[in-house]
Amino acid sequence: MKDAMNPGTISYGDKAAQAVWRLRRLPEIADGLKVGVAYRQAAARDEKNGFPFTAAAKWQKAAELLSPIPQVSDRCWQEWERIMHLPRRFAVPII
Repeated sequence: MKDAMNPGTISYGDKAAQAVWRLRRLPEIADGLKVGVAYRQAAARDEKNGFPFTAAAKWQKAAELLSPIPQVSDRCWQEWERIMHLPRRFAVPII
């Protein structure tokens, strides 16, 4: 329960609502993971066939789609960094 003395506490109802929201998103997350795995495979294939920048774009997309699994997403980002010779923070559009 939220408290005036401790505004950081979350009530049981808030936690239950978050759990329900996550369960409702589970099929969407699973579909994203499936597509992310396909991007990883395509990136490896493109790099093997001599298309490094196409592979880098696919590694980036795979990392974004696989973000629910931080270790796998981090590995995709490492591949992107290796190909592009840039740190991850430069993967965002320049505005």
